[in-house]
Amino acid sequence: MPQAMNPVPKRHNAARLEAGLSQNALGIAAGVDEFVASVHINQYERGVHAPDYTMAKRLVRVLDIPTA
Repeated sequence: MPQAMNPVPKRHNAARLEAGLSQNALGIAAGVDEFVASVHINQYERGVHAPDYTMAKRLVRVLDIPTA
């Protein structure tokens, strides 16, 4: 799906900001190595990469949002 049509990165960013977390803090809380946490979350929010199912579940758990 083209980036412009995929609402997930934008919603992910909004949920993170609403939770008051930096990209680095969210990544670390979701189990990403602290040295690359910010980079991974940034790529998810820009739509460059998408998290796999396991990582998506970790992210929604930390953000306290529904998986859908």
